[in-house]
Amino acid sequence: MSDGSEPVSGDEILYRRIPADTGWYDPDQGDKASPHAFRANRRDTDGISFHRGKYATAEEVCAKGREGKRYYVAELVASELFASNLRVDPDPLGHDPGHCVLRDIHWDNASTAEVKGLKVLLAERLTRRVIGPYPGKRSASPPPDSRT
Repeated sequence: MSDGSEPVSGDEILYRRIPADTGWYDPDQGDKASPHAFRANRRDTDGISFHRGKYATAEEVCAKGREGKRYYVAELVASELFASNLRVDPDPLGHDPGHCVLRDIHWDNASTAEVKGLKVLLAERLTRRVIGPYPGKRSASPPPDSRT
């Protein structure tokens, strides 16, 4: 397997982590997430994060989230994003070769009408399904009691 710097191919599954405590996904409403699940935050200066399924399962992607949190995962197919003229580029991080970014949504354009429409497109038409919830980082096990 490569280091994650190769271009994202059309047949790849992409995952977007959705915090379970936000209400951005309601399992009683089917397989569609809220457009808010695709919003940019202040750290998203070059695009919103996705994870490549060829490098990690949905559960493993969630395990990279915060300890004590639970996450759902929106599953999308890269070719469908490309067909909608969306740009997804590899952005491997040292600990995560599967990290990639959707360049069309970032902090500087987050409040534009165009991006609001893109978030609806991602949530309502391009999300294939939502799975989970899965736990975030698990705390390390406490050391065994050395008292006898």
